[in-house]
Parts: sequence; structure tokens; C-alpha cells
Amino acid sequence: MRALLALAAANPALELYRKWTHQYMQDAEDAEKAAAMYAKMTAEAIPHVRQEAETLGNAEMDRIHVKQWASAAWAFERKLEDNRPAKAGAAAAKAMAPYKKAEADYAASQAAYDTTSQLLMLRANGDTALSKRIMAHANQYALEGKTTEADDFKLQAETLNKQSLGFANLAKSYTIMAKKIAGAIPTIQKNAGKAAVFAMYPENPTGELPAKDLFPFTVVPPLSFLQNGAYTSPTASPKEPEPPREEAKYHGRARLRH
Repeated sequence: MRALLALAAANPALELYRKWTHQYMQDAEDAEKAAAMYAKMTAEAIPHVRQEAETLGNAEMDRIHVKQWASAAWAFERKLEDNRPAKAGAAAAKAMAPYKKAEADYAASQAAYDTTSQLLMLRANGDTALSKRIMAHANQYALEGKTTEADDFKLQAETLNKQSLGFANLAKSYTIMAKKIAGAIPTIQKNAGKAAVFAMYPENPTGELPAKDLFPFTVVPPLSFLQNGAYTSPTASPKEPEPPREEAKYHGRARLRH
């Protein structure tokens, strides 16, 4: 047995494996200690990294005005989903309905009076022309000494002339009535507008636009940013600090000399 142990102890290969095994164990222990150390360092660094990331993120969001954009987008979405304009429109249509009907009736009456007036004037002009022709025949008969025929044609001419004047006067009265009706239509339209506004206010007191009128608009940054030049495009990189101008350097050296 002692001989075997001595032989094993004298084996260089076993001795080499023994050294390697010991080194592997030492390396494993070092690696475990290093892992523990890095884990501790990572745990200690996480709060600082998180704080720095939040600081940088907040600064970048302030630079590109994320809060203002988000607020504008949210306000625009609320306007799109607001149903008050639709209710106000329905109320306005209901309030204007009787006025619209009255306006249509007045317009129809105006057209009827105008048409009738034109027809009466055509009849009056026709009777006047016929009366003149008959009177010409009466005058011809009178020159020929045919008194009976002349008196008969003269009576017909005078009757047609009186009838023509009656139609003309009636046509004028119809025209006057048509003008009166036409003058009343704007008042009806004005009253319809007042009724619509009165009906819309309880449903939409702030005067919000309906969704159909919002589609042409887009979300934009606050107007104050555009006016004072503070707005920066979200895709633009931060501005680099401007180098001092030569003029400023010169004045600085001049002040130092003094």
C-alpha cells in the first residue's frame, strides 16, 4: 500500500492535475467574490443611474415641449369626442324648422305674386295694343262717314283700354305685394338665427366646434412658443453653445489693458 501511495505521489501527471484543480477552485472563488462585488456595485449604482436618466429625460422632454404637445393632443381628442356640438346642432335645427317653413311659404307667395303680376301686365299690354288697332278702325269708319260702325268700334276700343288699365293697376298691386313679402323674408331669417342661437346655448354654452369642422386642424405647439422663437422641432438636436465672437474677444482684451 505504501508503495502504491509513494508511486502515486511520484506521478507528475497527478501532481499537475492536482495543481490545476486547486487553481480552478481558486479561480472559482475569485470569480464568485468578483460577482458579489459587481452585484453590490450595480445595486449601489442603480439609484444614481435612474435619477440621472430621469433628469436627462425630463430635460429632453422640456426641450421638445412634450407636456405642451401632450396637453394639446389631449385637448384636441376631447374636442373630437365632445357630443355637445351635435346636440346643439339638433336643437338649432328643431328651433329653426318653423321659421324655415314660413320662409319657404313666403318665398312661394312672392313667386306667385310676381308671376301673376307679369301675366297681368302681358294681358294689359295686349289689350292696349288691340284697343289702338280697333280705335284706328273707328277713325277710318268716321272718315268714311260710317257713323254706326265708327261708334261701335270706338266703344270696343274704349272698353279694351279701360280693361287694360284695370289689369295694369292690378299687376302693380301684385308687384307691391311681392315686394312686401320679399322684404319680410330677411326678418324671418333673422328671427330663425336668433331662435337657433337661443336653442344652441344650453346644449353648447362654450361654443365648441363639431367634429366635422375640426378635421382641417392639426395639433400645434402653444402660440407663445411660435411668437418668441422658443419652439424647437422634436427631431432637432440640441443646439451647441455658440463660440465667442472675435469682437467680444477684442473688447475683453481692451478692458483687460485698461
